[in-house]
Amino acid sequence: MSRLRLLMVADTLAGGGAERVILDLVNASLSRDDVDIVLAVSQKAGPLKDAFPKSMKIYEYGAFRAAHNAFANARALRKICTAERIDAIVSHMTTVNKAMLRAKLIAPALPPVFIVEHTEIARQIFDIPSAWKRRTRPIEFRLLYPRAAGIMTVSQGIGEELKRFCEINPRLFTTILNPVDRKRGQGAAVSPVQAGPKGRVVISVGRLDGVKNFKALLRAFAQTVAAREHRDDRLVILGEGYQRERLVAQAQKLGIAGQFHLPGFSDDIFAHLAAADLFVSTSLYEGLGNATLEAIAAGIPCISTVTAGSQELAQHITALQLVAQGDDAGLAEAITTQLAEDRLKVSAADQAFIESLTPDRVLARYLEFIETKRKGRDE
Repeated sequence: MSRLRLLMVADTLAGGGAERVILDLVNASLSRDDVDIVLAVSQKAGPLKDAFPKSMKIYEYGAFRAAHNAFANARALRKICTAERIDAIVSHMTTVNKAMLRAKLIAPALPPVFIVEHTEIARQIFDIPSAWKRRTRPIEFRLLYPRAAGIMTVSQGIGEELKRFCEINPRLFTTILNPVDRKRGQGAAVSPVQAGPKGRVVISVGRLDGVKNFKALLRAFAQTVAAREHRDDRLVILGEGYQRERLVAQAQKLGIAGQFHLPGFSDDIFAHLAAADLFVSTSLYEGLGNATLEAIAAGIPCISTVTAGSQELAQHITALQLVAQGDDAGLAEAITTQLAEDRLKVSAADQAFIESLTPDRVLARYLEFIETKRKGRDE
């Protein structure tokens, strides 16, 4: 049986959800005899740059986000695909997807391009300060995305947005949820953050930026501290970003600086999750929510603001409670209620759902979709 050779393309090797998905898929491919994965990035930099297998081929070919780099991208891709005998290109994240599709438009002889969309499209179209970009971005999606050989979205909500705003044929789509590598959580060390005698640990994960809306989490946690009438609870946010100093200042203003911890970026998220009692996501938008899946895998219940991703996961996970965007009081009440429970736990059914998302099973879904579309093009 011939091995399918895939070129996976990302921006950098940052520690975000899309990059972790690629890492999980690459690791899963090592035990299979039907696929080889080669990686291409604009820049071989980021917290995950040393996490990939040493045998992994990683090409670096410069920035490709801007449209004026399309010809250079096409030349670089053609060189890589020829050298590696690539059968299909799989790109991740919107800017990379558009870059790959521009290159395919310029060089039609490139292998078929499959794109993975991790982000809510409506937010990308309408939550832009520039009025010009708000008008032109839907046109860009409509011109480029239908040229993909297939589109994989990490939640059904993203697919529905693409169909609605970008007028793309539904037959191009499939929804494949992100993998969860539970092996990374085996033997996890205990987090250094410990609650007091009456307290519990609330945790969140993500870049310290506006999209994750951690300011709302701090406000809600302050209300929880007041409602529980002690200061033994702790709030931990894993991640780095430009809002670090703002969040520290906000915690001081709210009077919860002693209960708030920012350990920074961690590649061992499970170590912190295993020592926590409750996971909370306050994202303004989220394609799926890898950290939520990892929290369920670690055995702790979750609260999330309503996003495309959280609505997707709520269809499968009972230990996930949704709260409306902008409802700080509702979020605080949900956190307070959960922490008042004698025993916070995740059901066996939820754990079984997580088991269906092992990297090998998710990779198999990728391969099945790609092969189906490739055969359809050949017939």
